Amino acid sequence: MALANGTPSQDTLDRTPARALTFLLAVGRTPAIWGALQTRGYGDAEHGSGWQKLLAVDPSRAKSSPVGGSADPAVREAFAKVDKWDNETLPIVDVALANRVPEAHAFFFADGLAPADGAESVRVVTTFLDRADALEAHAAEKPGAGSKKGAKAADTPAPPPLTSAQAKAAIELLEARGVTAEARKTARGWLTTLKKGPEVRPAEASATGSTEARRAASLALYNWLNEWTTIARKVITRRDHLLALKLAARKSPKPRAAKPDAPK
Repeated sequence: MALANGTPSQDTLDRTPARALTFLLAVGRTPAIWGALQTRGYGDAEHGSGWQKLLAVDPSRAKSSPVGGSADPAVREAFAKVDKWDNETLPIVDVALANRVPEAHAFFFADGLAPADGAESVRVVTTFLDRADALEAHAAEKPGAGSKKGAKAADTPAPPPLTSAQAKAAIELLEARGVTAEARKTARGWLTTLKKGPEVRPAEASATGSTEARRAASLALYNWLNEWTTIARKVITRRDHLLALKLAARKSPKPRAAKPDAPK
């Protein structure tokens, strides 16, 4: 919540990137939402500005997410496939690796990686694929060679204490469970489709490491999101669209009334 003087609290700023990601994805994949906001000046440039502000605050969250505003059915279809893929794939990989190659399991599921729904699934799938690529590179290394691949990518930890043989066993297990190189390539293709639109150039959107700069970037994102969510609440009336934007709460089901006892 915001403080009495109108300045957002640190907790509010910390939650803003996740809210912004949800908002941007919902707008980008729903033509009716885009159209409603467009009546108040929302367009490709404004949508791109939102992604730039998100990237400045949280590069790991925004780097793989769609940066364009698109009503293209292909974009919406790709989003749906990504959203479904992580919920189908990660549980299979989770149980298989935990049972057979626990060392690789610790690498894949570091930082609590888990299936997600909606906007967060984009980051989950990207992180999973990045880690699969890093493990595949590790498997190809000669014994004793240290791997530096994958450690540079955001959300990808340094290679674990894992032998190349263990990495190879993990990749072979993924192949056997249907998470083949071709399947991962297909998932990458969905993410590429999601990236249609104005490109966000990191040089324009990277925040410096100082505390003041990070807070300034967080405030810029908060102010942008606050403006457009306020507008959205005024111009969007469909409840399902407000739910997609996380601007409405789902109603709890009403408890059923107890049936009267049958007469004796």
